[in-house]
Amino acid sequence: MGENWKLLKLALENPKDWLFADNRAEAWILEVLHKIALGEGVVLGGEATAIEGKILIASGGTSGNPKYTTHNWETLSSAASSLEREIGEGIQSCGVLPMHHVSGFMPIVRAILSRGKYIQGDPKSLVQDPTNLCLSLVPTQLRRFLNDPKMVSKLRDFRMIFVGGAKMEESLLEKSARLELPLAPCYGMTETAAMVTMLPPDEFLNGKRGCGPPLPGVDILLGEKDQILISTKSLAEGYAGTNRRMSDPFETQDSGYFDEYGSLQITGRLDRIIITGGENVDPVEIEDLLKEFAQVEDAMVVGISDQEWGQKVVAFVQAKARGVEPIQSKLKKCLPGYKIPKEILFVPELPLDERGKVDWKMIEKLRLTSHA
Repeated sequence: MGENWKLLKLALENPKDWLFADNRAEAWILEVLHKIALGEGVVLGGEATAIEGKILIASGGTSGNPKYTTHNWETLSSAASSLEREIGEGIQSCGVLPMHHVSGFMPIVRAILSRGKYIQGDPKSLVQDPTNLCLSLVPTQLRRFLNDPKMVSKLRDFRMIFVGGAKMEESLLEKSARLELPLAPCYGMTETAAMVTMLPPDEFLNGKRGCGPPLPGVDILLGEKDQILISTKSLAEGYAGTNRRMSDPFETQDSGYFDEYGSLQITGRLDRIIITGGENVDPVEIEDLLKEFAQVEDAMVVGISDQEWGQKVVAFVQAKARGVEPIQSKLKKCLPGYKIPKEILFVPELPLDERGKVDWKMIEKLRLTSHA
């Protein structure tokens, strides 16, 4: 039995030493860990058929149809080890992300393998004493917390705050820096068992940006069109229901580059390109223009299936004041006609799910409501 398995067995024998959660969460965590220890199949975040000895973790695709990455205890252990080698043993985490998602489950794995602790937090109030704790957030959560001075004070006391899962706009980064928050922007995905890069908080507060350099044991290359390619022992075996194994290096659908400090800068999603009327549209270009409006707080542009156009460009805008005409007028001065959104929908919050990813079900509801 390897060391990682011995640590799992020890954790199950002494859960009170490292696990601090309410009865329901504790029962769920221990049930999942017991199944892993016994070599049974585990499915996190969905209704897929379990596979003996495998840990299936749901990963939402760009169409909203979930697929399941096939991990095992060793791939998750490798990911935890990479972070431990970077920040030290005894990782203590406050968990507020859903535990059935990779970024919510990995703090549990890190606590076990680094001989640390996992403390269940409240998604709205976090934890009473954040001293020495690591916290994982998506940008949407961070943005909401920054509107509450009490929460800002609490965030400042965390050891480090990992932020990933979606693009962070520059204004959010700069506001966090002004407030002296120990942000650790990172990059990763379900296929890599969460983060594979991380920018340390001290470097963030000293003005560096991006997602940081690769963690120990991770190699990142750049392919054609600056496609990000990842090689790591934490890479999933493949996807459930297919015979195809994950390529090594893993070809992500993200593009980026390394800046002069060796920090990975993400420039966009290769698979977000919208094809409308035979023309290619990069939604990031439109989102950046929308965010230049003083009244616009945030924006998201997606392609919706359409009989006439193939895909129709639709913009969801979170704004202080509503007004389609001024926005369309400016966009027409900057963009060709096929890039102008066919629909601009004002929403109180962007249609994102609990991981900060596009929520396609919410998009459909919002569109139906706006057209009712």
